[in-house]
Amino acid sequence: NPPPNQQQTLNPWLIKIGPDSRGRTSLWNPLSPDNQLRLRFQLPHHFDFNELSVFKLGHEFVIGDFPSVIKKVVAYDTLHSGNDRCSVLLTIHIFGKLAIFRSGDKQWTIMPPKMPRDPHYTDIRVFNGRPIAVDSTGRTVVVGSDLSLDLVAEAVFGGNTKFLVVSDGELLLVDKYSDNLGDFRQFILQADDWMVYAIGIERAVRFVVFRLDE
Repeated sequence: NPPPNQQQTLNPWLIKIGPDSRGRTSLWNPLSPDNQLRLRFQLPHHFDFNELSVFKLGHEFVIGDFPSVIKKVVAYDTLHSGNDRCSVLLTIHIFGKLAIFRSGDKQWTIMPPKMPRDPHYTDIRVFNGRPIAVDSTGRTVVVGSDLSLDLVAEAVFGGNTKFLVVSDGELLLVDKYSDNLGDFRQFILQADDWMVYAIGIERAVRFVVFRLDE
């Protein structure tokens, strides 16, 4: 929040602070895991948090450099090999596949598909101690310690991207509708040859929110 003497003229700011690839503290886009802010307006050289009302909303950990192939990781404890407790990491790996890393493992384990068509997962979350995943169709499953997938909710069609949100003790599915604004072409020099990458640019136009009825 702004200083008390400027409450009437300034709105609160949502910021994310973290190290860049060189270990320097930087401002990051609060709504993106990889995008560092390129500020085009004047800022003070430092923030004095003794003069501001700061509310910590959360924190995140990043595996690897920016941008990261692994987009999101959740951690939880589960029972494994009888009654032994086991700490587990769950992530969405490349091509939308689920992967887990259990205590004592040496590498990530890609979970095999349980359906005729391999789903493309878009988000993961821990809800009431259980790891939950949702795919591009809105089909929501619980991930078991034995790599099993148990259905939580049927598919929800309509939007472009599905997200899971825990709010006030309830599990919500946020369905984002987007408009395609075209492609941005980026030229990168690799091994003395120019590579062209086409990145789709889109904007969110509508959100539809569903609540899980347990």
